[in-house]
Amino acid sequence: MRWHARGAAALLLLAAAGAASAQGTRLGGSCDLAVVGAGETATFLAFDRELRAAVTARDPAAVALLARFPLRVNTGHGSYSLNDPAILQARFQEVFSPAVRRAILDQKPAEVFCNYTGVMYGSGQVWVNTGKYGYAIQAINLTGGASSDAARPDYEVAFVCRAEKHRIVIDVSPAGVPRYRAWNRPHATTEKPDLEVAAGKKDYEGAGPCAAAIWTFHGGGTTYSVEEAGCAPAPKGAIGELTVSAGGKTPAEWWCY
Repeated sequence: MRWHARGAAALLLLAAAGAASAQGTRLGGSCDLAVVGAGETATFLAFDRELRAAVTARDPAAVALLARFPLRVNTGHGSYSLNDPAILQARFQEVFSPAVRRAILDQKPAEVFCNYTGVMYGSGQVWVNTGKYGYAIQAINLTGGASSDAARPDYEVAFVCRAEKHRIVIDVSPAGVPRYRAWNRPHATTEKPDLEVAAGKKDYEGAGPCAAAIWTFHGGGTTYSVEEAGCAPAPKGAIGELTVSAGGKTPAEWWCY
């Protein structure tokens, strides 16, 4: 009898633990983030805040850091992919149309829907999923027209890097000068960058289809280098590599995703 009582108590404890775990990943009645492999809600809520701020500011660089490339765009006439941040910026007003922006900004986190394919904003205008280093937009479903109030940005996005400890934006001034901005995780892009180097240079390594851009920046005795993956061996999904060198020490390296 004593054994049965202990067994029943153990079962009750397991049930309570399971309920607590489910509660810890639940955003609301229509979304338990455990279905996309999440263990808590804080990471998604932080992503959601950054996405709202980036869309409100219509900041292609900030949005690019929150997207996974190639980014799939579905329309009533077919589908296409945005393969890099520069293309996203060029078509930003089309892809993040008034309807898409409204779907993001009107969505209450407690009322989002999710399933094994991802987290949905609005009635399916935006789909988000988890991946290397957090949540990212994986697909846009366009409804309605593009915005007519597009303005040419001061800087054009060239490359974004989602690395283990940093998030990097490289953009180019109207004069063609690369700029480096970095946010140390878990700092949000709504905050001032932890590091900004106003001027750098761009070179290429390799030839033909294997040519890869390399951006180099110097500041405070430290060199920051960001290189596209090109044809060099790289982990699956990696799009480049960040290297930080200072004072003759062994360089620190992180893959970009």
